[in-house]
Amino acid sequence: MSSGLKTSFFYLISIILLYNIKLFGMSISLNRIVLYTFFIQYIFFYYKMSIPSVFYKVWILSLSLIVYYLVIQFYNRSFDMTILLFVIEAFFIFPIGIYAFVKTFFDKINKIGIEQYLLNILLLQSISILLMLFCPTLKSITLQFVDSGVPFDKYPFRHVGLTGFTAYNMGVFLNLSLILFFSIYVNEKKLKITNLLGLLVILLASLLTSRTGIIVIGISIILLSMLKHKKIKKLFKILVMIFFILLFIGLTLFHLYPHKFAFLLWSFDIFISLTRGENVQGIDVIKNFYWEPNFKTFLIGDGLYSGKDGAYYMHTDAGYMRLILLFGFIGSFFFYFLYCVTFFYNFLFVKKYNFYLSIIYLIIIFSSFVIQYKGNIFLDGNELIKIMYLIFFYYYIQKEIKSV
Repeated sequence: MSSGLKTSFFYLISIILLYNIKLFGMSISLNRIVLYTFFIQYIFFYYKMSIPSVFYKVWILSLSLIVYYLVIQFYNRSFDMTILLFVIEAFFIFPIGIYAFVKTFFDKINKIGIEQYLLNILLLQSISILLMLFCPTLKSITLQFVDSGVPFDKYPFRHVGLTGFTAYNMGVFLNLSLILFFSIYVNEKKLKITNLLGLLVILLASLLTSRTGIIVIGISIILLSMLKHKKIKKLFKILVMIFFILLFIGLTLFHLYPHKFAFLLWSFDIFISLTRGENVQGIDVIKNFYWEPNFKTFLIGDGLYSGKDGAYYMHTDAGYMRLILLFGFIGSFFFYFLYCVTFFYNFLFVKKYNFYLSIIYLIIIFSSFVIQYKGNIFLDGNELIKIMYLIFFYYYIQKEIKSV
């Protein structure tokens, strides 16, 4: 196999691993097939390689949460297994499967550089989003094979990208490109024009399909502004330039093709509302998803994530409310604690080897708690979990190799 084909195969596997792609006629997504394959590979080939000891503590916490959840399910006689599958995958299958993946392709990732590799993955998704937005024929062909699981009449302009639909979690994921770009920028002597153009493409794709990702940019700017580095000011100047370029592109497209790009009013709703001094429409809608449940529900939940009609239980889309209804304040606190313990340790470890890249953990954790007010990003955003494991195991394996 030629070098070009090997690289293409490597990126294909990476895309399938990170993105939730499901083809019509398949009962499970491709990323589950790949992750479980690497999980099995670890059991048979890498079992002698040690997993960081902290994960044994994480697994004990995970099992404790599972036991609590099963007790709540039995008490409520609901038997909704949603969170059970998520905990098993996020804290058992994902870390072991991604460890095996990074171990298999370590030389390839190391040659490209972990930040550049992840930026390329985000760029490929962004290019596919823009191509499908501007080329209806390509979009039509793609959607014949990719099953997004979302009716086409619901936000038709968001039925784009490798996953067939770009929900709010994709906007969050794509906007991590900012910290990846900064980490590369700090460690490189010169600013790569290709990366600058790549960042522009990623942020454009994110803005056109998801408004929630703006929160990630805001938190990234706040955290980066706390750093004392001479390139911070240059980065902010670049962001201001990109913002006006994106604004110009958006206004031009809307002016030239008002019917085709009418959704831009939705994309720029937050800016339009703020400049007019109006309430942001989406925030007003979210407020209606919160109410005061009875004491029993607040404490231990009703044990339901979905209702009998298949929609979210009690028809609420708000993340905090959905977990309260599922397993109450006790279960929610336990779940958030497990998440923070796992990835804050990842942050402390990566910080030793790449301080600027390690900030991505803080951005994801802080952003997740803010965005949870809107939707259940902790369960919906498995791309965020996978990218944190990828970075962690890259430096963990690098450390293993150097210590031999």
